[in-house]
Amino acid sequence: MREKKIFVNITNHARGVRGVLHLGGEDVYHFLNGIITNDPNFLRKGAKDVMYTAFLNAQGRFLHDAFLYATGEPFGILADVDKAHMPALMRLLRMYKLRAKMDVRDVSDSFDVWARFGIKSSEKALEDGWPIDPRTEKLGQRTILPKGAEPALELPASDSALYEQWRHSMGVAEGPSEIPSGSAVPLEYNLDGLNAISFTKGCYVGQELIARTHFRGIVRKRLLPVTSEPSSGPLEEGMDVYAEGAARSVGKVVVAGNSSGTSLALLRLQAAFGDRQLRAGSKEGPVIQPHRPSWWPPEWGTEEHEQQ
Repeated sequence: MREKKIFVNITNHARGVRGVLHLGGEDVYHFLNGIITNDPNFLRKGAKDVMYTAFLNAQGRFLHDAFLYATGEPFGILADVDKAHMPALMRLLRMYKLRAKMDVRDVSDSFDVWARFGIKSSEKALEDGWPIDPRTEKLGQRTILPKGAEPALELPASDSALYEQWRHSMGVAEGPSEIPSGSAVPLEYNLDGLNAISFTKGCYVGQELIARTHFRGIVRKRLLPVTSEPSSGPLEEGMDVYAEGAARSVGKVVVAGNSSGTSLALLRLQAAFGDRQLRAGSKEGPVIQPHRPSWWPPEWGTEEHEQQ
């Protein structure tokens, strides 16, 4: 699959649909800078065409994520977001808006979200000009196109479920449908390694927990892709994970894949990369095998051991 370039319209996404918001107004960049984890000034200055970011609550827990695209207007941004949670995101934006000169509109009827995946990781840019997925180049490319502006397909457009399986095999969750809104710690869901967080920008809502955890240098749990033998029984979302010989849970299944797909589990890293067998649901449940994604920084998973 890595040698092919497969297109998929992910507006109709396997776990809900993607929607598109238009954010505009002369205060839009200043406004966003105070409520998102990334630095929107990179879009304003033209240093980036697209960025991945998150919205947090005051306690630093994940609420929403978004892909922000510069539109070419002086004060215009298109946001690719989880449509199922779009009403909650729009309420959040309007709550923070106060007197800021900015507006937010749902323009999902005018745009589609497309991904192009399966490309070789060495391909930095392709002839069509689509931007590389801002999370990691290994996820391929991602863009927003006007309705009816389908790309010239090399192959028939793929089912969005295949893209979801591809993304899960990389250990990447997306949207509040997969990253628990109001409870997930962003660094445990790898948002620091997915280029969603700026550690040099000014203050924003929820920054304190993120900065404290980052500069402490230890993240004990992270989201990982896991596989299991179909014959050992199905995985279900919410199952606790146990290490052989341990009485307490070492993690939880967050996203359950189908019988041939990859699931996502939030696991203690010492257990995930240790030598004890892991089972889901109970000490006699399905055996699971964690996999270390190729895009992970080499130091992830060793911080706790090194400090000890």
